[in-house]
Amino acid sequence: MSLEEDDQASICGPFEAKSQFIEAIVQRYVKNGFPQRGEYLRRVLPTVLCGHPIVFTHNDLQRKNIIIRDDGTPFIIDWEYAGFYPKYYEYYSAMIAFGYFEDDWHVWVGKILAEYVAELGWLDTIRREFY
Repeated sequence: MSLEEDDQASICGPFEAKSQFIEAIVQRYVKNGFPQRGEYLRRVLPTVLCGHPIVFTHNDLQRKNIIIRDDGTPFIIDWEYAGFYPKYYEYYSAMIAFGYFEDDWHVWVGKILAEYVAELGWLDTIRREFY
């Protein structure tokens, strides 16, 4: 692995601990010229993203990946992004799947998943700052 690849892996994961995930976010801010923002997040993210077990998640829950069989049974397809993430991450990824409030997707997500609104707010802010 080249130094550049190693550097990319340290920012993109995979991560063995939540502290590594948080440090990767911090390092991305530092590398993009915002070290003060990175230091702030290093201090506050452990308080926001704490207490969540790592669970197996689909990580791409959206309408097109939910099939309703003829008998009414829902069936989830397209597991290519599945993996082990903090418990709040399924909610976060489902909520960003359709731009939040363009329709009633948020109602259905709230009916099938536990809602983690604080985590959603923080991660969405970080996502918007990066992209």
